Amino acid sequence: MDWSSFNLHGDAPQRAFESLTGIIFERWCHREYASQVRQVIFVNGAGGDGGVEAYAQLNNGDIIGLQAKWFREPLESSQIIQIKGSLSTAATQRSGLVRYVVVVPRDLSDVRRIGKNGQRVDTERDRWNKFITFAKTTHPGITVDLWDETRIASLLAELGSEGLRRYWFEGSVTDLEYIGMKFNQAQNGWLSNRYTRDLHQSGQIEQDLKIRLNGPGIYPGWLEGVRQMRNLLEDAHIATNRLRRYPEFMEQVDAEILIQVAQSWLIEAIAEQVKLENCLCPGNSFPVTDFGTECDPSGAVGLHNLILSIAKIIKSLCNNGFTLNIYPQSKISN
Repeated sequence: MDWSSFNLHGDAPQRAFESLTGIIFERWCHREYASQVRQVIFVNGAGGDGGVEAYAQLNNGDIIGLQAKWFREPLESSQIIQIKGSLSTAATQRSGLVRYVVVVPRDLSDVRRIGKNGQRVDTERDRWNKFITFAKTTHPGITVDLWDETRIASLLAELGSEGLRRYWFEGSVTDLEYIGMKFNQAQNGWLSNRYTRDLHQSGQIEQDLKIRLNGPGIYPGWLEGVRQMRNLLEDAHIATNRLRRYPEFMEQVDAEILIQVAQSWLIEAIAEQVKLENCLCPGNSFPVTDFGTECDPSGAVGLHNLILSIAKIIKSLCNNGFTLNIYPQSKISN
């Protein structure tokens, strides 16, 4: 992340960092704990923050705390002492604290080096690990998490966070409106003699941009499409199972094998559709499940095998004078 472009909005760096991470923390809490969150409270640190910048109260009384430290330089022993003090204060003043998130705007170094006296010098990661050992011993009921620069970037990259990134890092987000404006400028200029709307083809890049620039707005259409596909797969699964009612078909040597191959793939495909539905539900983030690689990664029962199996089934039925219809599940009574 380019912290040099971090927009402080008139605040001190520490205060601006607390505000940014507080908003990220609130969103994360509602996603991580969903309906368990009673409220998320932001603390005014003017009179002491009680070891947290913000905290979430869960319905069962548990507290999830946030501590943000604007440590841009390497994490030395003095910074660890500050974090220890904040944790101890929070453990004392925040009854019910079970999880403590520490956020720093840097990834910890872990490069081993030897000092002048020939002894190994602790890395930032070593110091953090020692702090975790201290926390487990001193406050065994509290889990401590580290949100480093990579973790912050990951949370900011989630769909729905475009406005947040734009507010705190000007110029880091290019929205669809801006791209449209630039395209119209080009279309009316140098592109006017080169672009023909009737010949325009929508490709993978355009589809990817729609997803990433439209954000959650793309979800409803996707979700409906995935649900329709799942319904079709479930109908196909029922239809292949009904093949066992045809004695003439079942007399074939490979009849049961064909049915099992088809149903095995369909079951995996239905499971993947359910995963996709969950990914596309509000509050979840992009990227969604890669259906092509996750459904039967071994290749033992691939789409090609499924097509061959269904083709054999249809051919066999036609040869025996049958007509195979796949009815919607709602029309099947038994």
